[in-house]
Amino acid sequence: MNLHDELGRVGADATAGSSERLTSVETADALGTRVRRGRRRRAAAGVGSVAAVALVAVGVWSVLPGFGGALEPASSPSPSSEGDAVSDGRAELRAPEGDSYQAFVVPEPDVGCAPFGDLAAAGAPHEQSVQYEVELPGVADRLTGELWGAEPVLTLPAAYEPWYVGLDAWLVADVVSAGIQDPHLEWTSLSVGGWALSPGGVDAVHGADCAYVQPIPKVEGAMFLVLDGVDQQSVSEVAPDAYWSLPADGLQTWVYLGEAAPGGATEGGEPVEEPSSEELPALGEEGYLTQALGARPWTGGLGCSAVLDGTAGPGSDGETLYDVVIPSWLETGRLYGYGNDALVGGYPIPVMPGMSGELARTDPDEARLVLRDGVGAWVFSVAWSERDDLPHDPEALFVELNQIWDCGSGDLIEPGSYAATLIRPGADGLEALDLTPITVVDGVPSIPELDEG
Repeated sequence: MNLHDELGRVGADATAGSSERLTSVETADALGTRVRRGRRRRAAAGVGSVAAVALVAVGVWSVLPGFGGALEPASSPSPSSEGDAVSDGRAELRAPEGDSYQAFVVPEPDVGCAPFGDLAAAGAPHEQSVQYEVELPGVADRLTGELWGAEPVLTLPAAYEPWYVGLDAWLVADVVSAGIQDPHLEWTSLSVGGWALSPGGVDAVHGADCAYVQPIPKVEGAMFLVLDGVDQQSVSEVAPDAYWSLPADGLQTWVYLGEAAPGGATEGGEPVEEPSSEELPALGEEGYLTQALGARPWTGGLGCSAVLDGTAGPGSDGETLYDVVIPSWLETGRLYGYGNDALVGGYPIPVMPGMSGELARTDPDEARLVLRDGVGAWVFSVAWSERDDLPHDPEALFVELNQIWDCGSGDLIEPGSYAATLIRPGADGLEALDLTPITVVDGVPSIPELDEG
């Protein structure tokens, strides 16, 4: 009995059965998935070997989520509801130990706009899914939405080519705030040897008629790397009653990478909070201001196209040159206004304590700040002024940043780290300064009265 036909038959039987055997409509849909033949190549166990393999016969029930009880032959009828203990929970997840990661065998999904996200929402991987270990050296240190941009999810060292190299792969998390829920990943051979796995490549599972925006999302909950295949040898060791047949298709490996907090890093699979405002430098302290990494004449003007095109490249590397009167961290509350006492738009942000009494407000149409995260760009007008009339701040030199909604991203900027370029008047006309990265934090923690409002 071919696994394709059997998985399809079992799924159809399951979705036609009583509601007592299924935990939800979504689970029924997942179980009813039909396996497609010949779509992609598969990898069997062994370094560098490529072959089409699948688990058949006795092992079928062990890989279908939503069913409990003993393993049964693939050719047997669907189990009756009598005495058929069915659990409705997701598998218990555990943090990785070194390079060893918990992995699950899950049937592949149908084509859709969020095929793996839908499976995760339906409870995959299920606690009845076969589990085994996958070695993943070089997993990204930060399990955040940055991995939905251009950051490598996985970087393998030279001369190391495990069974999964070259397979289609995807990334999925429990909660993805915007954009594509489960991006496709592609392998890139590195010039120094080894492999990098990053978003991109040809995706056969996402529907061609699905339209996606491409922000860097906030992500929460469990994050998985989905590999389009299984390690035959490892699965056979943990499920010795299963046996294999060639050729076949239809099984994937979900590797649990760890828990991700919105914009947060993870260590050992556990979330690590981003620095709070108390841990960031305060006004007047070293590190409060950004620093210039490089300066160049700017002749393109301040029109939207010129600003976006001229600042699209990577910032300059090397030593910092001097402080720039833009804070190294920004609060969303001051960028967009917060509370009855805040302006609608850019609330003044202190940059230097005290006043000279000589600086009136500069023209906001004379300068632009561009923040980038690798996918999107946020453009702000910039105006400086000395103020002593603000209810929540002492006298100081302030900067006001007002987002230009019809240039770059039309969304609010999210907390995270951003590359920054400032275009401002210089001694000989406009100049562009590549700045040290700017951190955006949520709320207005520098004004507790407003932050709590």
